[in-house]
Amino acid sequence: MPRVAKKTSAKTSAAKKVSRQNSVRAANLSKATAMAAPVEKVSARRVSLPRNFSRFAVLGLLLIVLALLLYRNKGMFVAAMVNNQPIMRLSLDKQLESQYGDATLDEMVGEMLIRQAAAKNKITVTPAEIETKIASIEKTLNGQISLQDALAQQGETVADFRHRVELQLMLEKLTAGKVQVSDQEISDYIDKNRASMTATDEAGLREEAKTDLTNQKQNTILQQYFSSLKSQAKILKFF
Repeated sequence: MPRVAKKTSAKTSAAKKVSRQNSVRAANLSKATAMAAPVEKVSARRVSLPRNFSRFAVLGLLLIVLALLLYRNKGMFVAAMVNNQPIMRLSLDKQLESQYGDATLDEMVGEMLIRQAAAKNKITVTPAEIETKIASIEKTLNGQISLQDALAQQGETVADFRHRVELQLMLEKLTAGKVQVSDQEISDYIDKNRASMTATDEAGLREEAKTDLTNQKQNTILQQYFSSLKSQAKILKFF
């Protein structure tokens, strides 16, 4: 009997010990939970964002992108800077427009009329034809100056000249067959211009005279034809 009592007493003591340990653990867990709850609330308050935050973010991003685009393409808005003072592109455009606007617009209108007439008549000009025409023009310089230098003196580039030659060839094709030069006209031209002509033999003189007369008549016909195109066209200017 005494042994049984001792065993029972030991078991009771162990049970009480385990109970106390569980109570301590439960208390610690309760404290930890109580301490964690406010932290979660504070954390939630810190990360909470305004309802319009996404709109503000998108707007800010768009402003940044716009500022970068303006900086990279500032030449579209500012023509020059003089001691940190800008000359705006709009002011430059207005100045150029007032000085050269009418003439430039007329050239653009004329080019469009020629190209429309060429398209209507199924007329085209090939790069080879342009090169041939340029070569014949360059021959007239007699090697005294290069074509590029001659164009530079007139403030014109080779690309601009090629463009003009293309339009010239279109007009020539549009007016082909309309230039007639008689033998009598050739003889009269030689009599009046022999001293200034480069050829020395009779055949060369007649060929040179024919070329000059053809160019003169062709220029007259081209001008008349162009004036006719312009008078018949419906042109509205908003300038």
